[in-house]
Amino acid sequence: MELKTADLGGPCVYADHGGSGQPVVLVHGLAGSHINWMAVAPTLAESFRVYAIDLVGFGRTPLAGREATLETNLELLTRFVEVVAGPPALVVGHSMGGLLTLQLAAARPDLVAAAVLMSAASPPGAQARVLPEEEEALLASVIAGDLTEVAPLAHAAAHAQGAEQLLDGAFAFMHRRPVSREIRDAHVAMEEYRGQDPSTTLAYLQAYRDLRSRGDDFETFDAAVRAVRAPVLVVHGELDPVVPVANMRRAAALRPEWDTLWLPGVGHNPQMEAPDEFLAAVPPFLSRRAGGPLRQNAAGASR
Repeated sequence: MELKTADLGGPCVYADHGGSGQPVVLVHGLAGSHINWMAVAPTLAESFRVYAIDLVGFGRTPLAGREATLETNLELLTRFVEVVAGPPALVVGHSMGGLLTLQLAAARPDLVAAAVLMSAASPPGAQARVLPEEEEALLASVIAGDLTEVAPLAHAAAHAQGAEQLLDGAFAFMHRRPVSREIRDAHVAMEEYRGQDPSTTLAYLQAYRDLRSRGDDFETFDAAVRAVRAPVLVVHGELDPVVPVANMRRAAALRPEWDTLWLPGVGHNPQMEAPDEFLAAVPPFLSRRAGGPLRQNAAGASR
């Protein structure tokens, strides 16, 4: 795995996992990064050309004068597929990244050969939470203010407890199965890196507020679901405390031809909690559904 940077209207850091064949683009969720995929990306790279993007304000991609909204990151993802990966790509999105993957597939069918929507952010938003209930209520009050003012204070408060405690608390809430020590340590290291820069908390709050503002917008979400032309696999942990499984069961019912994988005993991050189940389902789906001629990326390198 090699970290690289592309200029896509601003810097975009991504992990290049190598491999050959149809490009696979892995898209993380809120507060995530390229390391969310470390348990599954190497195996995917045995069959595909694999990239894991860091969205604006997350991982190692800085805000750099941008805002971490869904629109900004949809534009970044679009440009990444066009310029770096090369269309048509197989796009695997998690949580907020799942929503972005849905939006990309709906708006640009020429870019997406197949999509995996995993723990995808989806209505009803009122039932979703990124933190335990009391902390979620506090976060909601924070985003009601001027984010440029409250972000440094929120950053200092969150990171005062230390990266390990902050990360372990988040994992304890999100996960219903333990993750490996290697995954946990990599995420602690990323949290330590991000803890040095208050703008990372500003990005988190911007993205969270944008997601919350869409709440239960069934009309827009359902229109995107109906517009997707690419084959889709829905993957969701049945014990997901962040995005209830009922959200995507409802969405998948609109498209009965979509493939679905409901994982008992799994929480919000199947790729970390249940990598074996992920790898048993996702690569075969991508191999069956991959389509369209391989093209050249902007640098002229054939894939």
